[in-house]
Parts: sequence; C-alpha cells; structure tokens
Amino acid sequence: MEISGGLPRRDLMRSHDIAAKRSGRPPPRLRTKTGCLTCRTRRKKCDEKRTVCSGCNRNGLNCKWPESSARSGVRSPSGTIIDNACAPTRIMIDASSLPKKATDHNEVCEIPRQDLNLLGRLAGTPPTINSPETYQLFQYFLNIFIPPLIRPGAHQGYFNHYYMVSMGLHNPPLMDIYFACAALQLSHKHADLLPKALQYYSSAVLQTRRMIAGGELRGTEDWPIVMTIFLCLFERWQPGPSRAIIHLRGAAQLLALRGAKLNAQQLITPFNRLYAESVLYNTTVSTLLSDDIPSHDQVWSQISTYFTASPFPDATWEANSPILGVGPDLFRLILTISCFARCEKLTRDQLTQIRQIGADLQTWLPAGEELQSQQFWDQDTGHQWATLYAVAADILCFKMLHPSQNDTHATVQKRVQQGLEILKRAGLGGFQSHIVCWPILVLGCATVDEADFKLLLANLDDTWQKSYLGDTRRAADVLKAVWARRIQSCDSLGFGTDVFMQKRNISDMK
Repeated sequence: MEISGGLPRRDLMRSHDIAAKRSGRPPPRLRTKTGCLTCRTRRKKCDEKRTVCSGCNRNGLNCKWPESSARSGVRSPSGTIIDNACAPTRIMIDASSLPKKATDHNEVCEIPRQDLNLLGRLAGTPPTINSPETYQLFQYFLNIFIPPLIRPGAHQGYFNHYYMVSMGLHNPPLMDIYFACAALQLSHKHADLLPKALQYYSSAVLQTRRMIAGGELRGTEDWPIVMTIFLCLFERWQPGPSRAIIHLRGAAQLLALRGAKLNAQQLITPFNRLYAESVLYNTTVSTLLSDDIPSHDQVWSQISTYFTASPFPDATWEANSPILGVGPDLFRLILTISCFARCEKLTRDQLTQIRQIGADLQTWLPAGEELQSQQFWDQDTGHQWATLYAVAADILCFKMLHPSQNDTHATVQKRVQQGLEILKRAGLGGFQSHIVCWPILVLGCATVDEADFKLLLANLDDTWQKSYLGDTRRAADVLKAVWARRIQSCDSLGFGTDVFMQKRNISDMK
C-alpha cells in the first residue's frame, strides 16, 4: 500500500533533498537569508515586513519566521527550548490519498508545511517513528490533519507545531494517537488502514492506563493533555457512535489540576490557551450528538482561568484565539444551551437560565438588515460563523421556552433563514469544514422547506468530502430521520428541534 509519493524509508535527515529529486528539480535556492521562511521556500523575494510580509499577505499564505532568540527554537510551557533550526521542506504526498480539496494538482500535491528534518534534529532516530508506515502516517498527520484545526486568523505562534512534535517523539502513547488520527482519515481511501487506526488508538489508551496504574504520571505534564484532545478528535472523526465527551472530561480535569499548580503568569501561555479552547469548543459541538451529557458548569469552572488574559498581549483578541475566533462567552452560552437541549424535562431554574441566555445572545445575533450589508461580510470569518452559531442557539432557546410552538413559528423560521443566508453567502467550503456541523444540525431540524433541507445536507456532504469528519455523518443521519418523520407523521411540523429532548438515544436515530 502506498500512502505517499514514495517517500524515503530511512535517513529522515535528508527528506528535503530526496523530495527535490523526486520532483525532478534541484533543491530550491533561497533568494534571501533574512526573509520569512515561506518566501524562502517559494524562492520569492521577501520585503521582511513582520509579522506578515507583503508577499504572504497578498497571496493569503501562512507567513512563518525563524525564532528570534539566540538559539533558534520554541520554548515549551516548562521553559525547555526545542531546537527547530532548519528550513522548511516540500513533502510529496499522493493527492489521491487526500480528502477532497480545491486544487489544480491532479496527481501530486506539494505541501510546504512543517519540516520533517526536525525529526533528526530532535531525536536522531526516534523510536516512535520506526518504519516506512509510521513515517508516512506522521507526515500526513503533521501536514494534512493538523493545519485545518487552527483558525486561519490566529496568531502565527499557534501554527508552530515543533513542541507538539517533540512530545510525540518522546512519548509513545501520544505518537500512537497521532498515527491513529492520520490512519483513520486515510482509511477512507485505504480501507486496510482502519484496523491499524483502531490498533494505534487502543495502544495509546492501554499504554496510558498502565502508566497511570504504575504511578508514572503526575497529571500535570503537557503531553497527557494533548493526548486526551486527540483521543477526542479521533472519536469525532470516526463515523460510529462518539465517545468524545469521555476524553473531554479527562482533558478538563487535567487542565484544572494544572491550573491549581501554576501561577498567573504560567497559566497564560499559547499552549494552555490552545487546549482550553479545544476543550470548550469540542465539548460544545459534541454534546448535541452525544448520549453522554457533560456538566456545563463543571467544564467552565475547570478551564475558565485560562481565559483571564491573552498569551500575545500585543495582538488582537481574535488573533489570540486559535480555535474560537471570538471570546469564550458565546461558546459558554452555547455549551449550556446544548446541555439543556438534551434534558427530557427542564427545571424552573434551568428555564430561568435559558431566558437569560436568550438575552445574552442578542450581542451576536444579526440586527435588522445586517446580513445584507457589505460591512458584515468584510469582517473576519470568525465573526460570521459566530453569528451562525448564535442564530442556531437562539432557535434552541425559543423551542425550550415555548415547547408547544412548532417549527413553523415566525421566530424559528426567521432564524433559519438568517442561518441559511450566512451559509449561502459563504458558499460550500466557506468555513473550516469541522465547524459547521453544530449549526447545520440545528438549522436542519428546524427547517420546513425541502429545498433548504437539501441545501443543508449538501453542506454536510461537502464537509465530509473535505475532512471525512464522522460528526457530519452522524448529523446527516439525524436530519434524515427528522425529515422522514416529518413526511410520515400527521403532526410533522411539530417534530424537529424536539428531537434533542427525546428520551431515546440520539445515536440510535437512523
């Protein structure tokens, strides 16, 4: 089985030269020694404007710079410097193995992302990458699986994965879950990789359990937090019933334990912010599709301390947010709404909280003809998809406060049309593929127009083709079951968003 374009099986230090030979070109000559790494790789002149040079800004590229410290490297949260003094390389990957993306390349994609010479720099011959298969899976993980998880408008510091690589090289359970995620996504093109993905996943879990039983983990190390997030992502990407919430509980508990032992300055780091946002975001979007309902108050109490300041004080709030793109308040509200929506019967106190959430959502809901103004669309895409989430959350608020009203109610349909307008204007692929499932699931359950329903299913199908995200399949199954019930039931318009509050397991809906 070939999952890359014939990459070298050994000699990890020479991937740059071998890739160049495979492509029939000499290694690129850099036109500047002091410009950004992206321009050097592209053999373009760089005007050296930081933090984003004019060339990268004009072409919408990820502008990457060498570290400015005397010793080139990235500093871990504990203060260790990880060497990354090497130039980016072009890694050749068979395009037929990749999820469907807009590309002009028919056979081979060149991906100037992270440098795999790094492996030799960090660990010589790393024991965790010990075969052609593991080497190729790691390339795929680093170059294909990871980049879409970080929001495009985030600070450049969030795109440096050297510390994450180093942790994987030195901690076999973590590297196994890296391999598992890569193998799972590739298994949709190479079916024989699915059993291997499950083996890597099981190996990561079993090794970690043995380490816990043996007292080898304190719980405050960096790598177990990273591992629990990727265990969650594996669950979100696999197409069967998801157990993501189990791992997210573990990640939140680890962050709480970590927060209790760090001072205020140590808390506010890019690493901590990235994984605190990961817990908040993934718990929010996983709850509606899960039969395991988290405690929203407990989750927030465990991670809230990481949002008290910005890791990059000189950058905007949007740039400081690697995943959410907005402050955490909106997603805290949506997490609470998602948990309440899965309750079969709401208490008086919960109804009071829902009313307050509905009032708080007004900050993010579109006012008047805002969606028709060019100013709305000229803003960062994070603002647009935050509005999309707020619109969907407002539908759930209304339905929980007015359970006797069916989905044809004017308030519900107004929000449905606003959500559809955002999706239509953004177009297929207008947002990162993994972020649209939650609002589409809510909008699809509330829509009463067949054409709109098909548009939402088309968005889910497009997301599947681009990412193979299992959540899209689970969401599509729920929407198809809702629409079938609409057709069959005499009270068809009364059944839709109520699906979340049914006693039956949502994972059983087919």
